[in-house]
Amino acid sequence: MSIDFSSSELVALKRELGRQLATSRQAVEIGQQQVAHRTGYSRSSVAHAEAGRQLLTRDFWRTADELVKADGVLLAEYDRIRAVMQEHERQSREMQLVGAWAGNQRLRHENNDAHYLTSCSTTAPAADAVVKASQQAWCTVRRHLIRHRTQLAKQAVNLYNPAWRVMHAPALAQPNWLPLRPMPIETVTLEWVSDPPRPVITGHEAELRPVLPLRMPGHAFSQYTSVIRYLSPPSLFENRPTYRLLDVSWKPSGQGKLQFGLATFFDKLDVSEALGHEFAAAAMVHGSPTWRQLPFRARLSEPFNLASRMTGTSIATLTIRRNTNDGSHTFFLLGRDPSKVAVGGGQYGVIPAGEFQPSCIAPPCMVDDLDLWRNVVREYSEELLGEPEHDGSSGQPLDYDCWPFYRSMQRARESGRLRAYVLGVVLHALGLNPAIMTVVVIDDVIFDDLFRDRVMVNAEGQVVTSLNGDQSVYGLEFTEATVRQFLEREPFGGTSAACLALAWQHREYLLRH
Repeated sequence: MSIDFSSSELVALKRELGRQLATSRQAVEIGQQQVAHRTGYSRSSVAHAEAGRQLLTRDFWRTADELVKADGVLLAEYDRIRAVMQEHERQSREMQLVGAWAGNQRLRHENNDAHYLTSCSTTAPAADAVVKASQQAWCTVRRHLIRHRTQLAKQAVNLYNPAWRVMHAPALAQPNWLPLRPMPIETVTLEWVSDPPRPVITGHEAELRPVLPLRMPGHAFSQYTSVIRYLSPPSLFENRPTYRLLDVSWKPSGQGKLQFGLATFFDKLDVSEALGHEFAAAAMVHGSPTWRQLPFRARLSEPFNLASRMTGTSIATLTIRRNTNDGSHTFFLLGRDPSKVAVGGGQYGVIPAGEFQPSCIAPPCMVDDLDLWRNVVREYSEELLGEPEHDGSSGQPLDYDCWPFYRSMQRARESGRLRAYVLGVVLHALGLNPAIMTVVVIDDVIFDDLFRDRVMVNAEGQVVTSLNGDQSVYGLEFTEATVRQFLEREPFGGTSAACLALAWQHREYLLRH
């Protein structure tokens, strides 16, 4: 958590805390990279903390204190700074409200409204100032959620049973949500439920009142997506139909079955983004939130009971390019632009990735497009080729048999030079929304032909093919060093992290075949 204050007292306190960390670290001969690895932050964040430019979270200072053997001195100093900051923030809010009230007083006086001055001289600050302060507070937390989503997810996963955690990723899964090995995408059965159970949790619960700001005096926004649309809309923010995952099961034989109903993108965000916002707000105050500070999350006491709440479903696909000459492999990521997307902005993610949704609003599409491979191909077209998205807003079904790109992808798959697998289903630890993880391995000649016109910038962000800025057309090396860097040191989306981690775990099977 990065906090900037102009107060000379706070600046001096943060610099002194950073100096103490640097001194203690050097005394035990520990480098900044070691501190970064243990705390889950980047080395640059540790450097900023030592310079007093960032404060970070209480978890960071607790772990750092233990690591450098500071005997609680660093943690105590952090708590003192937080107390000073909270008092500073309280006074600032009071001054803002008083200033707004005084401004209204002066305006009324200039208009010669003597009655207003007489009757309101001792009343509370103006109602519109209270609404503005409420909305500004929401925007502050929203910015914190966007900027620190990776770290917040790593904190949120610790609330749950460690047995549910997917390797070292901030994602959750039950044992029967993950097959023992990657399964060919065509072996997974998808079932359509025309009359799904009515969800109990919808994002309109009383526990969300602290999360939703005032819309007008005495009236708060009714749902989280309404606040986003009004206060912080990204360029891509449309309410489209999406498939609602209801149940997951994988048999020991490897056969998987997924059941789906219908929902909308906003239905999903009203629950998942509200969960993230509640956690971010609590983390800003308490450092490491507990269940007591998370009443809405506590309502979801059974996170794997998907039918009990409104969800959407995303599909995250790791694309691996196989070099047929030397047997090496590379992969691609997307740097998601926070000004363009509602979820995952400021993070890396696998590419392609997106909502599992029908290609049009015509009734036949709801069942016909309940197909993982069709959705993955549409996402490839959008994210790697920059073509218009088949987003469900059209009234005409997409004719896959007449779509040249789909036919080319099918031929490559039938030839065995493009292989698509499902790794399982996980929940993102912060928003508890389900994602289906898939991997597509493509021989280099086929990849270069299919994506000869690929773009580097799309409607959601920038395609990442290298770490050193050399704009390699072949992608990031699929090696342990690269995988560990993104899983441990980079801002990486939770479900994408699970997808990459599981793909690396199953690399011998995926790449041998």
